[in-house]
Amino acid sequence: TDQRRRNRLHTTKEIAKRVRNVQSSIGGGRESRSRSTSSTSSRPPNPRNKKSLTFYHSTHGDSDCFESNPSKSFADGGDQGDNSMDPAPIFSEMKRSEREGFASKEVESLFILEFLSGWARRGVSFHKIDELLACLGEVFPSLPKSRKTLLKTPRRTVVTEIGGGVMWYKGLSANFNERLSGEYLAVHKEIIFDLNMDGLELYDSYRDSFWPILGCLKDQQTPFIIGCFYGEGKPDSVDEYLADFVTEMKELKRSGFEIFGSVYPVKTRNFILDAPAKSFVKCTGHTAKTACEKCDYNRIVFDGVEGELRTDESFTERVQPLHPKGMSPLERDLGIKMVSAFRLDAMHLVHGGSFKRWVLYLVVICIAKNPQKRFICEREIGL
Repeated sequence: TDQRRRNRLHTTKEIAKRVRNVQSSIGGGRESRSRSTSSTSSRPPNPRNKKSLTFYHSTHGDSDCFESNPSKSFADGGDQGDNSMDPAPIFSEMKRSEREGFASKEVESLFILEFLSGWARRGVSFHKIDELLACLGEVFPSLPKSRKTLLKTPRRTVVTEIGGGVMWYKGLSANFNERLSGEYLAVHKEIIFDLNMDGLELYDSYRDSFWPILGCLKDQQTPFIIGCFYGEGKPDSVDEYLADFVTEMKELKRSGFEIFGSVYPVKTRNFILDAPAKSFVKCTGHTAKTACEKCDYNRIVFDGVEGELRTDESFTERVQPLHPKGMSPLERDLGIKMVSAFRLDAMHLVHGGSFKRWVLYLVVICIAKNPQKRFICEREIGL
């Protein structure tokens, strides 16, 4: 460790020294330009300027002054003053000293590659990633030159045409390989995750929307994308929408997921969906009298708790035949518990359901008929 620190310090000093040489050379070049034309023409031109380079060779007759690689003359011990205007020799020398100083260059490159790969996935612009790779590539030539290689971006995205649009599927296994760690599996002993599916409108004036399938591991906060549907509105068929997920999940439930030399069981825990998405996935209604997820009260206004609670068995046996309108692939192929595995969503049940009706009742019926209540309401809650 001490040797590596000394080597890094030595490399830093060398870089600073060469930067000072470049600055002094630039200053000398500016002074020389104020002199006569003869003294200016005797100085070798910048190797990047092809026109000046050709003119210099034709007038001085020195065709071997610059090689095709402008840093070669510097590396071979040539005149540093001639090439000090070009930064390539400095980076070339720095790479050479790095290779001599660090015995574990490959290990460092792998570490930097993993770090950059994780950092690039945190909302950094593609242009900034390419700029950083171009700079670091002078010191670490093994790094990729483009963000596409760094992020392993596929050349083409495979999508499947289904009813209503197209479906892209990444899969569970790919996400597990990216997110699971030995520490996590040592604590949980199995892979348990929650699922979310919902519609996302892309534009205000068009019906185009995304329907992503999201997952989240137990005791983690960051979700991951399993697949995504794109089309006008929601998918036409839930069977086509969940076909790839059901196929992969059946295999994982049967044989488990192998990672770090061990096989772990895979289980789903909660399905977290709003009312329309839950109705689509479960093949049930969400606006009828029999649409309640937890009881069969057969009403749209609940003035009591006299209804009989729904159970997974009663749903499977179709005790109330008007509630399910079909059979979901989650129930048919995966054996998911269609009542206890689905969480209640507050958005449509409370904020967009009973609370919305209560507010409308206050505004339309009560407040509109009483000027004093209307004044208080406008002052306090801004209605």
